[in-house]
Amino acid sequence: GGNHMAIAMAVLKFIGGLLPFVQELLKAVM
Repeated sequence: GGNHMAIAMAVLKFIGGLLPFVQELLKAVM
């Protein structure tokens, strides 16, 4: 299924959007 692929892409986009936020959080904690 193509639906599975769409879900995977959505998850990747979500993680990609979170990465900068996580990096800033780690910098603040360090």
